[in-house]
Amino acid sequence: RPPNAYILYRKERHHSIKAQRPDITNNEISQVLGRLWNSETREVRALYKQMADQKKAEHHRQYPDYQYRPRRPSERRRRNNASSDSRTATTTVTQQVSA
Repeated sequence: RPPNAYILYRKERHHSIKAQRPDITNNEISQVLGRLWNSETREVRALYKQMADQKKAEHHRQYPDYQYRPRRPSERRRRNNASSDSRTATTTVTQQVSA
């Protein structure tokens, strides 16, 4: 799925925020960048929109039949449970090997 204008903006600025404040969490970085994005001029936002449109066109050329299909909430829950199950299995195996 091609990135939108905000995702490109965030990707470009994430490392500078993290470098200024190494202890900051990703959630806090998103909050800071969200405020910065909302305060940007129309020109800056238009620049990122143009970059996003280019990425979208490039993505469409590479994957002409692509269609975004978001997961239903039940599918997301099932996926989360599966990853939780694999972590539990890994912990169990690790404990058995250690013993």
